[in-house]
Amino acid sequence: RVYRITVEGHTVATSDFTKYSASSGTLSQEINAASILEFTLPPTNPQLDAFARLRRPVRLLSDNTVLFEGDVVERTTGFDGSVTVKCQDALGWLNDVVVPKPTFSGTVAAYWEWLIAKYNDNTSNWRHVKAGNVTVTGDVSVLYEKEFPTIFELVRSLVTLRGGYVSVRYYASDIYLDYTADLGVQSEQDIRYGVNLLNLEDYFSGEDAFTRIYPRGKNGLDISSVNGGVPYLYDANRAITNGDGIIGKCVDFDTDDAATLKALGEAYLASYGFMGRTLSVSALDLSIVDNSRYDSVPIGAAVRVKSPPHGIDLTLQVSSKTLDFVNPANSSFELGAQQKLLSAIVSDRGGRR
Repeated sequence: RVYRITVEGHTVATSDFTKYSASSGTLSQEINAASILEFTLPPTNPQLDAFARLRRPVRLLSDNTVLFEGDVVERTTGFDGSVTVKCQDALGWLNDVVVPKPTFSGTVAAYWEWLIAKYNDNTSNWRHVKAGNVTVTGDVSVLYEKEFPTIFELVRSLVTLRGGYVSVRYYASDIYLDYTADLGVQSEQDIRYGVNLLNLEDYFSGEDAFTRIYPRGKNGLDISSVNGGVPYLYDANRAITNGDGIIGKCVDFDTDDAATLKALGEAYLASYGFMGRTLSVSALDLSIVDNSRYDSVPIGAAVRVKSPPHGIDLTLQVSSKTLDFVNPANSSFELGAQQKLLSAIVSDRGGRR
């Protein structure tokens, strides 16, 4: 596969020609987080001046497929004259639009359209995005009487309350932001001991785990009136299966309706409860070896990990991945069973457009 980096449509680095090659380059992706493209151009690359200023549109392509589209947020010139560039994708752009005292009431789908419209109204045309697929259901009510949150903060609050996945999708020349209840991707590849498994670390953490949630609304509202007199939610079967037992947690929600409060609590419990398990896996992407037989494993995909010596035969979700497009064999995945809250890898930079 031929990798190519473009700035405003002009090629600045490509694996086609040594003179224009990057000396290093990675694309880091994580569930519910901004993707980060980072690469270094050697001093012999004739396109170093392309990064004389920041906030320029950058693309990473594999053959003719867009893997990343974003802008430059950091540039470092080394002692030898090499230039290292760091870029963020459209999810990071949401940090740059502030909404004074936002107010909204309606469905999640309508709120998503409203958020994207607010963003597009306050950013440059080349940074416009489209509202993509929305499969998270229910209603949402937002009332900020004094605050001036960014679009990113509003999206993060929505994901915290409703769960789900925010992802960037490229189609034709457009960028879409999807908000879905399930990524629903099954990898065609397995990760197997003796085949493509390079390293494995099995990690359990119960630091932030809980199995019983006490949803609390405005003015101390609880769910007793709509939950058989019980103020908590608890999935006994799953807790017993996992061996976690009862671990309680109180979570506050911005609502004065008991039925809505219960629905929000159920979504939060399903998304964030129970013991966390992460398999830190280094594995060879078999699409590098045979791209006619295998597709690259996408972020969020369900992958079977089978390693008899470790007693592991599980299907887990790809929670993060790093594509090394200069040395593809160094690419790796991290798989885990627990969804992460929305987070930004690049620190917020409000006000720049």
